[in-house]
Amino acid sequence: MLCRTLTTAAWIYLVVWLLACGEEQNGVPAAPNTVGQGGAASGGAGGSAGQGGSAQAGMGGSGGQRDPWQPVETPWCTGDWVGLDEDTCFYASTTLSDSAELLVFLHGMMPPDSLPTTMQSIVAQEVEARGAVALFPKGKAGLCSWDESVKDWYCWPTSRANVDTHSASLTGSWDAAATKLSAILETSFTRRYVLGFSNGGYFASYLGLEGLWPLEGSGLVAAGRSFVDEKLLSAQQPPMYIAVGELDQLQVQQSAENLAYVLSLHNWPHQFIIHSQRGHEIWPDDVQAAWKLWTAPQ
Repeated sequence: MLCRTLTTAAWIYLVVWLLACGEEQNGVPAAPNTVGQGGAASGGAGGSAGQGGSAQAGMGGSGGQRDPWQPVETPWCTGDWVGLDEDTCFYASTTLSDSAELLVFLHGMMPPDSLPTTMQSIVAQEVEARGAVALFPKGKAGLCSWDESVKDWYCWPTSRANVDTHSASLTGSWDAAATKLSAILETSFTRRYVLGFSNGGYFASYLGLEGLWPLEGSGLVAAGRSFVDEKLLSAQQPPMYIAVGELDQLQVQQSAENLAYVLSLHNWPHQFIIHSQRGHEIWPDDVQAAWKLWTAPQ
């Protein structure tokens, strides 16, 4: 099940052309937002209970000094995901307790008329199973700046200049969202992770490698780094999950391999997986494997 369907020859030509373009400054290719197929991935997550109950918790606490918070209606949030604001969705497990892990998931390049339905379903499955919470923010238009035809797509910063310019404001918005969500759900977040697919994976690598956002683990699927400035590496070394399909474009595979090689040189805890018979896609087992790595004794 793809996140979107290519319906015209012109669209197919655009995607093929984009695959030849650089997604980071050193020529790692861009690719459209696709997800792996699989029965579990296509099903809804959270069960019939949905997320409406926990989302209705008031932000004023038991004293009731503020009006109860209400979900934001936005098509960006599909299935049982709830709108925290127009550009941010959250999913809270139905078994949520007063403390929980928080995952921020970063999508790949997305046209403004597409929705992350299947990708949100994939993430929700593992979040539900782990009794955790996930944020699914929307990227910014204008960051796919290498070609006029994709300038209005939702993307994440992948060049050095864009990372330096935008990372603080983006991660700051996640901090604000996490604070708001903690009050809504009446839970505290004990550990934070970021996992990115494709374009989102490149940005996730900067966050994990350079400590641009405090976290306990990072991951990237169908992405890597063709160049890493080793002078900027974080001393914290949170574990990093890297996965790529053997059928993905060669430059994507090489960038993933290079990143894993750099991490090995620095004894950085990580896992590098080459998926057999997969292309530029993400599957539920990627989220599961990443989470297993993040929570394993180091």
